[in-house]
Amino acid sequence: MHRRARPALLERITIACVGVTSVLLVALPGCVKPATPPERDDRPPSIRAVDRSRADRPNESHAAQRIDPSTPLAAITPATVEPLLAMLIADGPRPSADAARSRILLDQLTTRLEGWGYTVTEELFTGEVYVPRRSSRGSRWRKEERTLVNLIATRRGSIHPERVIEVGAHYDTVHFSPGADDNTSGVVGALEVARVLAAVPLARTVRFCFFAAEEDGMLGSRHHVARIVDREDETLDGFINLEMIGFTATGSGSQQQPPIVERLVEIPDEGTFIAIVGSPVTAEFGDRVIEGMLRAGEDDPEALPLLGLPRLGGWIPDASRSDHAAYWTERLPAVMVTDTADFRNPHYHRASDTIATLDLPFLARVASAVAAATRDLANAPLDLTPPPTPPREAEPVDRSVDVDVVDPPGTSPGEGR
Repeated sequence: MHRRARPALLERITIACVGVTSVLLVALPGCVKPATPPERDDRPPSIRAVDRSRADRPNESHAAQRIDPSTPLAAITPATVEPLLAMLIADGPRPSADAARSRILLDQLTTRLEGWGYTVTEELFTGEVYVPRRSSRGSRWRKEERTLVNLIATRRGSIHPERVIEVGAHYDTVHFSPGADDNTSGVVGALEVARVLAAVPLARTVRFCFFAAEEDGMLGSRHHVARIVDREDETLDGFINLEMIGFTATGSGSQQQPPIVERLVEIPDEGTFIAIVGSPVTAEFGDRVIEGMLRAGEDDPEALPLLGLPRLGGWIPDASRSDHAAYWTERLPAVMVTDTADFRNPHYHRASDTIATLDLPFLARVASAVAAATRDLANAPLDLTPPPTPPREAEPVDRSVDVDVVDPPGTSPGEGR
């Protein structure tokens, strides 16, 4: 998980609960330059929020709606995600160097996706991945070139097939970890979104991307993004990256954060929320995803706590530790949906990252909210998700709450996890 963050001029940070709809807006002037990968660390606090009515929300002219229990989107439950998790981790760790185990998973995904009517293709490419050394002398690892595979499942839009929304997750794990949260939870989330959207009318093309070799430097997403940049027959309106979406931790202090975050904004100190992290260059797409996920759970007594950070990616190195960073590098709109990985999950990259540690109701609610947001994005008017433009100073927002404006740090963020 390595990638540099993009410079930021303005930060708006939104904290909300799906179904409780509360928001925190913070303007952070300044500029941050990219640097090198830091190690994780952290702390947290409390937040004052403001209630927002539906009429108060921006850009809600399109036909968006919350999840109704009678719709296919409500069909994502713990009972549907658990067997998928069990099936996908049954063969053990899936490091990129293990082509046989990767092929088992790819075949399992292909069978289901084709059964739901998606057109499934494979992107083959070569890259250097880590393999264990047999010798005990020197480094434990060496790099070898391997043939790698991205799996792409596409459902062509009925009205605007040239406009594309992508949802994806990396399917590889680190060596020696079954990777229930990192990142089988993300794969299952994307698979469940694909399943329920197969029965929903969509104006845009929706593409599901299962990337190889994220743990080896995001090789799969970099290869895929290079293909997108070269295409002239379509426009990518945005990518939603599901990166570890199944772990929660209760109790004060259970949620940690990078040191730089403490200098920018306070976040909850209990690890029960899902975070949506975006880039200042493509922040409008992040706003759309957050709005769609909020609408998904309105009036839901089992509210999904949501922490929206649609512009924070340019400030924090750790925000660029997964496949969405390859999109940010090319100024393509993308967000990461995450449980915050090792800032919360003590089983991160360990053999103990098993299904038993996951919060399956939480995972199911996240996937349902992402499905709703994807549906709304795919059916939104074309002018709601335009090609990205350089960041600019934002106009004052009346819905802001009383918070301290923090001066930008003097240090530079670097590469991620």
